Amino acid sequence: MNRVAFILLLALTALLAFVEGRGWTREGLLGTRIDAIPVLVVYASLRGDFLQAIGAAVFAGLLFDSLSVSPLGTSLLSLTLSALLAIRLRGVVLRDQALAQAVLGGIVSALHPAAHLILLWIFGPRPPMGWETLAHIGVLGLCGAGFAPLCFLLLDRLETALTYERKPFSRFRSEVEIKRGRG
Repeated sequence: MNRVAFILLLALTALLAFVEGRGWTREGLLGTRIDAIPVLVVYASLRGDFLQAIGAAVFAGLLFDSLSVSPLGTSLLSLTLSALLAIRLRGVVLRDQALAQAVLGGIVSALHPAAHLILLWIFGPRPPMGWETLAHIGVLGLCGAGFAPLCFLLLDRLETALTYERKPFSRFRSEVEIKRGRG
């Protein structure tokens, strides 16, 4: 992932963190608000290098925590753990396959709220937990699995549209004709 794509990813992350942190998204299935930020962290982990993935996770976590009611650092830690998991699986996962993107997006989208809930239990106010909480985490995982291939397709197309392909450098120019023989 080049600089333009990374800046575009950070801008999209900031927009989604603002929309999700302010509570402007509608409550969907079972009253669960859809969270698309973990899918963007998965994209940064699979397409970028280590610093870009961790940078996107830290940026998204701090921004989301500052705009929501969560204590500062809980989303940061859970998104960074999700990014480290995706980086760890990067060598094994077929990055260009939609099924692999959906599975990893679903895993990270379910792991992020579960880790966030555990961190809230440790550091902050203890939220109520029950079977309904597990249903919400399952819905978030399914929505993340559905959103991940779409996100990969959209961001890959934006990256190819906004950047150019570098030509390999050669000392020999193709427009020069070489004459051989006597002449």
